Amino acid sequence: MTRFVLVFWFFMVSLAGASVPLDEQRASFLIISKNLTTQPQAPWPDAAEALKNYPLYPFLRYQWLKQNLNQNQAVERFLTDYSDTLYSALLKRDYLFYLAEQTRWPEFIKIYKPTSNRALVCHYQWARLNSGYRDAALQEAKKLWVTSETTPQACEGLFEGLIHSDYFSKEVLWERFELAIKKNRTTLASQLMALMAEPDQAKASLWLKVYNDPSSVTGAINWDNSIAGMETIFAQGVVRLADSDVGKAIEVWDSTSSRFALAPESKDYVEGRLGLALTFKKNPASFSRLSRVVTPDSSIREWKVRAALIERNWQHVLSALDSLDAQQINLPRWQYWRARSLEALGQIDNSRRLYQTLALDRSLFGFLAAEKSGLKPELNDRPLSLDPAELTAFQTKSDLLIVRELRAVNQRSEAGKYWQYLLSKLDKQQILLAAKTAQQWGWHHNAVTTLARAEYWDDLKLRFPLDFMDDVNHAAITNQLEPSLILGLIRRESIFDPEALSPAGARGLMQLMPGTGKQMALALNSPWESVDDLLKPEVNIRYGAHYFKQMLDRFNGHFMLAVAAYNAGPSKVDAWLLNSGAMPADIWMETLSYKETREYISAVLGYAIIYQLKLNREELKASQFMRDVSAK
Repeated sequence: MTRFVLVFWFFMVSLAGASVPLDEQRASFLIISKNLTTQPQAPWPDAAEALKNYPLYPFLRYQWLKQNLNQNQAVERFLTDYSDTLYSALLKRDYLFYLAEQTRWPEFIKIYKPTSNRALVCHYQWARLNSGYRDAALQEAKKLWVTSETTPQACEGLFEGLIHSDYFSKEVLWERFELAIKKNRTTLASQLMALMAEPDQAKASLWLKVYNDPSSVTGAINWDNSIAGMETIFAQGVVRLADSDVGKAIEVWDSTSSRFALAPESKDYVEGRLGLALTFKKNPASFSRLSRVVTPDSSIREWKVRAALIERNWQHVLSALDSLDAQQINLPRWQYWRARSLEALGQIDNSRRLYQTLALDRSLFGFLAAEKSGLKPELNDRPLSLDPAELTAFQTKSDLLIVRELRAVNQRSEAGKYWQYLLSKLDKQQILLAAKTAQQWGWHHNAVTTLARAEYWDDLKLRFPLDFMDDVNHAAITNQLEPSLILGLIRRESIFDPEALSPAGARGLMQLMPGTGKQMALALNSPWESVDDLLKPEVNIRYGAHYFKQMLDRFNGHFMLAVAAYNAGPSKVDAWLLNSGAMPADIWMETLSYKETREYISAVLGYAIIYQLKLNREELKASQFMRDVSAK
C-alpha cells in the first residue's frame, strides 16, 4: 500500500462521524474502491467506515465481501442490513455458490430463493436430494434435464442421479434429443444418442443424417413408416431441405407425405414453412401455398398478406387482411395496406377515409397516409404531467441516490445495472417518475427505454432527444444529408447512448463495427488509435454519417435502400433486389424476409420525419422514401 493511501485513510478515519463534504466522500470512495479491487484479500479498511452514510457504502462493502465469503457472520449481516439493494441480491448469489462449493447444504437451503440461474437451481435440487427430499428433487431434475442447453457443471451430479433413477425414461430421452435437433445442438444430440438402446440409436442416427444432409429426405419413400417418430424426421427433413432447395422440398412433400401418419399441426407446420420459403424468394406461388395451411398462426396470417403483395393481387391482399386476428388487424402497418388495397381496386372514397384516420398515427405509415390525404403529419405530443413534489420525493429514494452517485463517480455500467434493478421494483406511476428523472439527469437512453416500459409514447421531448446537435449538423453539412436522417439513425441504433456496445461488437451512437470505423477513418484521412475512438460522439457521428452517405451513393440516392444497407449490409441489399423490373418501395420493404430490417427501415424513416417536424424543416417528405426499387 502506498504511503499516500495510508495517509489518506488515516485522514478519513479521523473524519468518521463528522460531516464530510460530498466531493471528499466521492474522492475517498474512488481510492478505497480501487484498493479493494487491487488487494481483494486485504482486511476491511477502517477508513471505509467514514463513508457509512454515503450512498455507495453498500457497494464498497459488497466489493470486499464477495472476495471474503468465508466471513459468514459479516455476509449474513449484510444480506439482512441491505436486503433492499441490488448488492444484497448479488452477494447472496455469490454466497450460495460458495456454500455449494463447501457442500454446506443446510445453510444453502436456508437462504436459497427461486432463481433463473440454472446452476444454482441444480445446486438446490442436489441439496434436497442429499437432505431427504429425493422424489421431489428428481421430479424437478427431470424438468431441468429436458433442455437443448449444455449441462452446467453444477448439474452433472444431479443429472447422473436422475439417469440412474426410476424417473428417467426413453420418452424423456427422446424429448431432449428432439429439442436438441430443433435448436441445432447436434453435438448434444450425438451425446444423447449414446444413452439410447440399439434400435433407438438407429433411428437417432437417421435423424442426424437427415438433419446434416437434408437432401437425404428424398429417400423417405423407402423408410419404414411403421416405426414411431419417422413422420417427425420426415417433416423436419423437408423443412430443412426447403431452406436450400424449396422446389425439391415441395416435390418430396407432395409425393411422399401421404405415407406418414402426420398430425394436422405437423402438416400445417410444413406447409407454412414451404410457403414462407417461397415468399422469401418473392415467388408468386407463395400465396397459394400458404393458403394450404388449415389453422394458420398469427405469423402465417401476416405472411399471407405479404405473399399477396408479391403477386400484386389486391383482392388477395384484402382477403388475407380480413383473416388477421383482432390484435393484428388494427396495427398501422395493416391499416395502411388495407387503404392501399382499396385505392388500387378503385374504392377511392373508402381508401381516403382510411388514410385520413391513419394520418393521426405517429409512424411512417401514418406519415405516408397523411401525404396521401393532403394533411400535415401529426405528432400528437403530450408531455408527461407529474406532480413536482412527488417527483422530488421520488428522487430522494435510496436507490435513486445510489444510481446518482454511481454516475457521479463514472461507474456507468454499474449505474445501468442498478437502474434496471430499481425499475423491477417500481409500479407504473413510479416508472414515469423514473423516466422523468433520467431525462433531467441527461441520461437520455435510459429515459427513453424507461418511458417505453411504462408504455407511454406521447412525450416527444423525452422520447426524441436533440443531443449532440453540433456534431450532427456538422456531419449533415459535410455529407449533404438532412440532420433528421442522422438523428433517426442514432435514435434507432443506440437511443443516444454514446457508450452503447452491441453483442456483435458495434460501438457508439451510430453503432459502427470496428472494421467500418477503420475504413471511415481511412476515407476521411482521420487518425485511428483504437476501437474506443468510436465511443467519442463527434468521431462516431462523423464516421457514421459518412458511411450512410456511402450507402446512399451506392444505391443511387434511394433512402430506403441506404437505410436497409446500414442495418443489414450492402451485399444483403444487393441480394434482395429484383433480377428484372421494379417494385414499389413499400412492397419491397414489407416483403423482406428479415423482420429486423423491415422494422428497422420503418422505424428510422419514421423517426426521421419526426425529427424533421421537431426541427421545423421541410426538406424531407415520407413519400420521398417510396421511390420504386429497381432491378439489379
